[in-house]
Amino acid sequence: MVEYEEALVRGVAALEGGTSVIDALRATPAREERQATQEALSRLATARHHFRLLLITACLDDGMNAREVAELWGFSRQRAQLLIQEARAMKTPDSGPQVGRPD
Repeated sequence: MVEYEEALVRGVAALEGGTSVIDALRATPAREERQATQEALSRLATARHHFRLLLITACLDDGMNAREVAELWGFSRQRAQLLIQEARAMKTPDSGPQVGRPD
């Protein structure tokens, strides 16, 4: 992302120097940097989601139910239930019983 910001700064400097927008964009690796930034953001979102599922699993292991998870995280019970199902699906089959109080 630093490279993308540097490319944007170079582009702005070119524009301020009188270069046309088209020429400024052509002189920077805008496409490649945008794609690299999007890929990095996608990896970040995936890691964030995985970490959230791990935290939800810890909540369940501590005895919370879907309603309590929803209240803690600030989303609907239905959304909590979907995330709980996804978190449980991440566990390996031999990881032991799935915990959590019923709603």
